[in-house]
Amino acid sequence: SVSDTVDTFSTLLTPLKAFNTIVNEIANVHPYAKVALSIFTCASKMILDQADRDDAVSRLLSKISEVFTFITEEKELMKIQSMLATYGKIAQQTLECADFIRHYAETKSVWIRLGKHVFDETDATIQSYNDVLDSLMQQFRDLAARDTVVIAHHMGKTNWYIDQGGLGSCFCFDRTRQADRRQDKIFTTIASDLADCNPVMRRALAKAVSDHNGLKRTPDIAKQWQQLIVGPTNIASKDIAAPILIIIEALDESGEANSREQILRLLAGKLNTSTSQLAELPANFRILITSRLFEDIRNALHAAPHVRHVSLDDVPSASTELDIQLYVSHKLEDLRHVFNDAHFKSLALKSDGLFEWARLASEYIKSTNIVNLGPMRRFREISETSAKGVHLLDEMYQHMLADIMPKHVHKDVIPVFRSVMGQILASSEPLPINALNAMRQCFPCDDDRYDVKLIMGHLGSLVSGTSDLHTPIRPLHASFYDFLTDESRSQDFFVDASAVQGDLAFATLGVMDSEHGLRFNICSLENSYLPNSSVPDLEKRVKESISVELSYSCRFWGTHVSSTSFESSLAKEVEAFFDGERLLWWLEALTLMKGIGGSVVTLLSITDWFSGHADFTHVSDAARDTLRFVRTFASTILHSTPHLYLSALPFAPTQSRMFRKFAAKFPCTPRIVSDPVENWPQMEKIIHANDRVRSVAMSPDGKRIACGLRDGTIQVWDIETGEALYAPLRGHT
Repeated sequence: SVSDTVDTFSTLLTPLKAFNTIVNEIANVHPYAKVALSIFTCASKMILDQADRDDAVSRLLSKISEVFTFITEEKELMKIQSMLATYGKIAQQTLECADFIRHYAETKSVWIRLGKHVFDETDATIQSYNDVLDSLMQQFRDLAARDTVVIAHHMGKTNWYIDQGGLGSCFCFDRTRQADRRQDKIFTTIASDLADCNPVMRRALAKAVSDHNGLKRTPDIAKQWQQLIVGPTNIASKDIAAPILIIIEALDESGEANSREQILRLLAGKLNTSTSQLAELPANFRILITSRLFEDIRNALHAAPHVRHVSLDDVPSASTELDIQLYVSHKLEDLRHVFNDAHFKSLALKSDGLFEWARLASEYIKSTNIVNLGPMRRFREISETSAKGVHLLDEMYQHMLADIMPKHVHKDVIPVFRSVMGQILASSEPLPINALNAMRQCFPCDDDRYDVKLIMGHLGSLVSGTSDLHTPIRPLHASFYDFLTDESRSQDFFVDASAVQGDLAFATLGVMDSEHGLRFNICSLENSYLPNSSVPDLEKRVKESISVELSYSCRFWGTHVSSTSFESSLAKEVEAFFDGERLLWWLEALTLMKGIGGSVVTLLSITDWFSGHADFTHVSDAARDTLRFVRTFASTILHSTPHLYLSALPFAPTQSRMFRKFAAKFPCTPRIVSDPVENWPQMEKIIHANDRVRSVAMSPDGKRIACGLRDGTIQVWDIETGEALYAPLRGHT
C-alpha cells in the first residue's frame, strides 16, 4: 500500500536525517574529514529533497541508509583520521548513488528509448553500486589500523584534496612539453577533471557541451572559461558545499610570455567580460597558482583585488630551516654513524631555504663516484661555500657534474655530454633512453651514434628516467635546465641546445625512412569499411606499430628543420621526403595518432624554411600542394584512414601534384571518368565571423587577418588554419 511504501522510505531516511543533525559536531572533532563530510551532507540532502521516490530504487536507498548508519557509529568515527582516503571514496560513491536516485526517472526514460529492459538495467546498476559500497566499508573495517604517519605523508601531495573526495583539478605546466601547447587545453582539461570528481558537475558539463558541441575544440579561452567552468560550477554549486579547488602549477613553465597572456588577462579580470565572470563564480570556488614571479605574471596579477599573493620568501626562515633539517636527516638516515643533528642543522642553514639544494646536497654526500672522497669530506666541501640563492644551486651543480666528469677527462667526455644533453633539451617533448638511442642512430655523423645511457646512467640525481628505458628523461628541476643553458653559470658544462637542432632534423627524417619507420598500412587494418572509431583495438595497434621515436619524428620533424639554418644537404633530405610514398605514409601515421592537424603547422614551417631558395622552389610547391590536400580531405581521412588512398587521392584535382605523383601507384582504387576537377578551387576556406564585417586588415607578414565587426568587436584569425587566435577584442568603435 501507499502508506507502507511511505513508512518504508521514512525508515530508510532516518539515518540520513540523524547524520544531518550531528555532522557539524563530527566536523569539529575531525576537521580533516570536512571535505568528505560535506559530500555526505550533499548526498543526504539530494535524497531527502527528492519528493518522487521510485520503489525500484528502494534497495539502493536501503544500502545508503546502511552507509549513513555505519559512518555515524562511534567506533567507526574514531577511525576517520587514519582512514581519510577510504572515507572520501565512500562519500564519493554515496554521492554517485544519490545522483542516480535523483535522476532515476530521467535515466529510466533513456533506457526505454534505447529499447533496454528497465527492470534488468535497474537491478544491475543498483547491484553494482551496492557491491562497491560493501567493498569500501569492508576496506574501512579491515585497514583502520593503519597509522597516521601514512596519512601525513599523503597530505603533502598536490592532489591530497581530490583524494579525500574534494571537487578539484590540478593542471601542471611543464617546460619540456611546450610543443603540446597545453595553454590551449587548460580549461577543457580542468572541466573534465571536475566532471570526473562529481556527478552533479558531470551532468552540468554534459549539458553545456551538448548545447554547444564546438566547445570541445574551441581555442577561445574566454569561451572555455565561461561555458565549461563558470556556467557548470554555478549550477553544481547549489549541491556542493565544500570548496572547489583548482590548482594551476608552474604557470611560468607554459613557455614564452605570449603563451599565457590570455590566461593571465582572464584570471586578472581583464579579458573582455572576465571581471563579471569572476564575480559570477560561486563563493566556494578557489584557484591556487604556483609560479616563479616572472615579470608578465607579476604585472598581470599583482594589482588584482581578488588575488592574494603569498611568497615563499615571506615564510619565516626558522620554519623553513626546520623543515629542511627534517628532510635532510631523513635522506641521510643511513649515515647516522657519520652525521648527527648538528650536521643536519648546518646543511639546513647553508641551504638558504632552497629544498632543491638540500636534495642535491644529500645526493652528493651519499654518492661514491671518487675513491677517498667519503661522506664527511663531501659534507665539508659543500659547507665551505658562501654563495646564496641561484649561485648556491650553481655551485652544487658544478660539484656534482665535476664529480661525474673530472677535469682530466673533459676533452673526451664533455663533447659527448653536450651532445646528449643538447638532444634532451632540444627535443620538443621528453623521450626515454630507447627512443633517444634510436634517433641518435640516425644522426648524420657516425661519431655521434653512441649509447645515451653511457652518460645518463650517471645523472640520476639530476634527471629522471635514467634507470628505466621507458621513462622519459627530463631535468628533475627547472633550475638545472637554466643552469645548463646559461654559459656564464655552467661554464665547461654549457649546453647549446640550438646546436643539436640540425642533428635532430636529420634524425627525425631518418627514423621515418628506417627499417622500422613508415610503411603502407602501418597498423595492418583489414578493410576500409569500418571507420577508425569502430576498430576495436586501434589504440593498441597504434601503440604496437608506431614506436615512440617514430611518433615523435612524425609530429616534430618540421619543428627541427625550421629551427635549423638552411643547409643544402638537409634540404635534399626534405626533397626526398616529398618525392616518395613516405609522404602519404606520414599522413597515414599522423591520422592514426589523431595528429593530422599538426601536419598543417609542419607544412607551413617547411614552406617558410625554403623561402628565398630558388633551387628548391619545387619543394615549397610540393609542401603547399600537400597542405591543400590535407585541408580538403582531412575529415575523410580522420573518419577512416584507408580512405587516404581510396577516396582522398582519387578525388584530388588531376593537375595537383599529389594526384600526378601518387595516383598511378594505387591502380586498384576508384577513378573519376567524367568531368574531373583539374585544379584546386580558388576559394580555399570560409571564415565565419560572429556579426557583419565592417572592415578588414591583414598583418604585414600575411599570416593573420583582422576584421572589425558591426557589434564593435575585432576578431583576429590565422589565415592558414582559419582558427580564431584570440577571443573577440572589445572596447573599439
